[in-house]
This record gives sequence, C-alpha cells and structure tokens, in this order.
Amino acid sequence: MAQGQEHYVTFLTIPPGAVISLQGQDLGKSGTPLAVPLTGDDHALLNFVIKLQGYETREFSVTEAGLKLAKKLPNNQNGPIVLRPASLAAYLTVFRIPLLGVALLAALGMAVAAHMLRSQKRAHKLEALLARADAGGLEGSVLGGYKLVSLLGAGGMGRVFLGEPQSRGLEPAAVKVLESQDEEMRRRFLREVKLCKGMDHPHIVRIYGWGEEEGATFMAMELVEGGTLRERLRGAGLPPEEVRAVLLPLFQALAHAHERGVVHRDLKPENVMFTRRGTLKVMDFGLSRGDNSTNLTQVGTVVGTPAYMAPEQVQGVSYGPAIDQYALGVLAYELLTGRQPFTAPEPVQVLFMHVGENAAPLTRFRPDLPAEVNQIVLKMLAKAPAARFASVEEAGAHLVDALTRWPR
Repeated sequence: MAQGQEHYVTFLTIPPGAVISLQGQDLGKSGTPLAVPLTGDDHALLNFVIKLQGYETREFSVTEAGLKLAKKLPNNQNGPIVLRPASLAAYLTVFRIPLLGVALLAALGMAVAAHMLRSQKRAHKLEALLARADAGGLEGSVLGGYKLVSLLGAGGMGRVFLGEPQSRGLEPAAVKVLESQDEEMRRRFLREVKLCKGMDHPHIVRIYGWGEEEGATFMAMELVEGGTLRERLRGAGLPPEEVRAVLLPLFQALAHAHERGVVHRDLKPENVMFTRRGTLKVMDFGLSRGDNSTNLTQVGTVVGTPAYMAPEQVQGVSYGPAIDQYALGVLAYELLTGRQPFTAPEPVQVLFMHVGENAAPLTRFRPDLPAEVNQIVLKMLAKAPAARFASVEEAGAHLVDALTRWPR
C-alpha cells in the first residue's frame, strides 16, 4: 500500500466499546470499523492500546502485513480480547450488579470454596511429594516399581526423573510425574500414554507403564539420554548428510503415527531426542490428537509452539496430519539454513507471519542449496494444506531423495 493509506479493521473485545489507541491517537471504539493509518512497510509493528473504564489497560501488537489480513482482530477463531476488571468494586460498578446478583456471586464463591476443600485431601499427597522435590528430597521415592534417582528435567506437564528399576525384568526408565490436579491436564497426560502405547516404532519413545501412586499420576517411558535436536542445531545449517540423517527417521515416525490416526501437533527440536547410540526418538505426544479419542482441544483453541505452527493451527480451525508436515518443513528449513522461516520479537507476530507471509527462499541464506531442495521445503510450508504434499511420507520421499542427490 502507498504510504499514508488507511486500512479498516474491527477490534473485538469483551466487554465491547473499549477505546482503541495507536501511538497516543484514539481511533475509536471496539466493535466498529476503525481506520488505521499505515506506513507501507509490511514489517512495521503497530502497537495498539485498549482502554475501558474500570478495566485493566491491554496492549496488542501486530505487523502491518498481519493487519491487512484481518478484518477483525484478533482472529475470529481465536476469540476476542478479554479485558480484566481492575477490581471487584469496578466489576460491580461497571455491570451495576444488583444485591441479588452479589448474593448469587457469593453463593457461587462458597460452592467453589467447598469444592476446593473437597479437593485438598486428594491433592495433599501430591503437594507433599512436590514439596519434597523442591527440597531435593523426592529422590528415593518409588513409583510404579521405579526408584526416582535424580531429576532429569521439567516441562509444562510435570517433572521427569531417572527411574531405577526395583524388580527384575524392568529397564531403567524416565519417569514423568504430572504436577497438576487439573482434570483436563490429567486426561491429556493419560491420553499421551494411550497414544504412545498404541504405537510401536523405533523412532517413537516407548511407554513401559503408568499409574497413580502417592497422589501422583505418572508414566514410565524409555530413557533417552543423548540430548535434544535443539542442542545439535548450528547457526550456519548442517551438512546435507546430517540433515538427511535427522529428517528420514522423523518422516518415518510421523508417517507411522498418522497411519494410526495420531497427529503430534507440537513437533519441535525440543521434542526430538537421541539415545546414547544416536537413535532419534520423537517425544511428548501430550498435545496429540487421536482420531478415535476425545478431542480435548475444541475448534477455536490454539495449541502448539508459535515457531512451528501451521496457518490452520494458528487460526484454530479443524486440522489434520498436514500440520505435522508443516512443522517438519520448519524443521527442515532450520536444519538447512540455521534459522527459522519466521522470527519476530513477540510470539503473536510470528503467528501472524505464519498466516500471511511467505517464507524467504532457503537459497537466500544458503546459496549452495539445490533449487530442488528449496522448492520441496517451501511446498511443505505452503499456506493451504491442499497445496502441500499429500502426506508426510510423500514429502519425505521427495526431500530425502533430493538431499541424497545433493551435488558435492
């Protein structure tokens, strides 16, 4: 667009009627089309301020390219911007809640408190377990026949410990302990167990067992001690034979999962690990969806890691195996060039770039890259799922073959 041209967009907020400002200038209220002046630079970052009396001020940032894609912000599927009351008094004042409403709120609060009291007994053992972990005393506990020897790491769903088998026939394991009493987290955790148990592939981590003891939900899985793919990435990109050695088992593992109706949904270097012998293992199916299981994530909810999310995943619409192919495309781009296709200071900016910007040719950052390899990776990164390869198996066949024929 030419410099100075305006773009009309509607901000969605709850409650509606918030004042939208850009660089100190009030544009108008949410829920109505607003004229936003543009500079003509698609990478320029627009920082909006959202104010409503009685509510906390919010900020929303988006590139000019992202703004042009949207008729309503944020994206319809992602829902409106929810403004938080500045205080309970402000909440009651803004909504003018009558005394009966206050009484109902109090009753609701009492019901919630009673539920929390009922949950305390169930959570007591887990809290004690975690307190011991924080004090360095969880080592020595036994869960599922494994003695927890030392902490290996921690993630969004829990802590992972080195498990020493306490009976013959068991192998050393990584024991993941769920730290949350949230029922959805527990169901997601057990779903990961179920999905992984249903897959038998040399490049997918194996599950040995699971259960509930000491107030904690846990699973024992194959011990993978060779580090993550993230630790192997280098700034200038990897040699073609190393890229091929990583991508081939990844394609094979994801094809195996897709054949069984499982979509990973959060493929990234941190979820790819290696054994001490160098065997690649795909980890962490905690966000996975199985076609025959309950979909805990409803349409309209965004899940995943921004740098590796497909456009349809960002938009929160229904999606399938093509999102894993997109994530593999991002991984291939990163392995070959040493950089991700889309980077920005804020995660929300990266999300908009996945939806509205095309990745730069890989040859811009690695001139020696064959044109065929460049074209294949960019096809995997196509915005529309139908424009990508029909399957990760087909994408893998093309890319691995092209890498094998890379002229020396």
